[in-house]
Amino acid sequence: MNQLYKRVTTTALLVAMVLPWVASAQTATTSIAAMLTQLQATQTQIATLQAQQKVTLQSLFRTLRMGITGDDVTMLQALLASDPSIYPEGLITGFYGKLTEQAVKRFQKKHGFEQVGNVGPKTLRKLQELLKENPLEVREVEIEHSASTTMGMKKSEGRGNGEKKKTEHVVCHKVPLGHLVAPGWLKKHDDEKPLVPDCQTLPFGINKKLNGGTTTPDTTAPTISALGTGSVTTNSALVTWTTNEVATSQVYVGTVNPATLASSTQVQVAGLTLTHSVALTGLTNATTYYLIAVSTDASGNTTVSGQATFTTTVTPDTTAPVISTVTTSAVSTTSATVSWTTNESATGHVYFGTVNPVVVASSTTVTAVTAAMSQSVVLSGLTASTTYFYVVDAKDASNNVSVSAQQTFTTTN
Repeated sequence: MNQLYKRVTTTALLVAMVLPWVASAQTATTSIAAMLTQLQATQTQIATLQAQQKVTLQSLFRTLRMGITGDDVTMLQALLASDPSIYPEGLITGFYGKLTEQAVKRFQKKHGFEQVGNVGPKTLRKLQELLKENPLEVREVEIEHSASTTMGMKKSEGRGNGEKKKTEHVVCHKVPLGHLVAPGWLKKHDDEKPLVPDCQTLPFGINKKLNGGTTTPDTTAPTISALGTGSVTTNSALVTWTTNEVATSQVYVGTVNPATLASSTQVQVAGLTLTHSVALTGLTNATTYYLIAVSTDASGNTTVSGQATFTTTVTPDTTAPVISTVTTSAVSTTSATVSWTTNESATGHVYFGTVNPVVVASSTTVTAVTAAMSQSVVLSGLTASTTYFYVVDAKDASNNVSVSAQQTFTTTN
């Protein structure tokens, strides 16, 4: 499309240069009319090409899923990245991978759709609505080889030091300027300005106003609100909060109460944002932690939150008790005592009968109701001079059960 655009533009320039010469030479009226007709057709073709290029930035046509590549995937990623809570990684690669699938699921959850991770008809319609409200633009940027936000490389040029840079077409979510400065829009959204992507260039006046370029420097620290923790597990937690202006994200966490900057471990996430999310890992299970959040704005103003607390969950007990020292004592003609120990507190049963091997389902049962590490129960109503077979089981507080090997004893005459 770029080559055709250049070709028709060149034709238009040539026609414009020839017209004065044609007029001065008093060429026949019919020839001038023909050239004017050609010029009009060329201008129409240019307008058509520009309109076609614009459509590629305003429409998503096909359904998308894991493994697909293309410019429409690039557009999808750029649109999702405009909301850090949906696509915090913000990688715009043109490949529909795992991170894109997770971002689509978050987008579907936010809008009440089934979270399938594919862009189907419902999700596609919603994306098209958002694309109309939040247009994308294509910009040419010169970047290093490692860049991944390409819409197709245009050229590569060598540098004197052996390095190479590429001029690429990059798709970019474009924040409407009115959302940054319009009083009505800002009031409706509690004076919270959206994040301006790195690839968007703001007009000088707006950029100056947003970055403290006025006569009054920014000396006001951000305001932290909605500090909380979620997704707490045995060894991790997610700390989230918001600020009224873009700022950094740091969390100081530890087991000392109260939490202080000096006594806590710092965890931070790079970048400036309004919505903050910091993952804490490597924690100890069943432990109470105390934390404070710290945010610093672009002017270096810092604010520290109040203290928050959370407790990691207990590691699930999935190990059954270990039964040992199973013995019989006080054997008489009609009774016997069975004893055993376990490595943790547990209740238990003794299943016994005259069938070998003992069958739990059809055996007589005596229960040790009180949990303990040492158990002893009396078997009564036995028959004299009879061999009995028995097994012991033990159940801990998490309902993990173990069963001993079979034992025997013989009542007396």
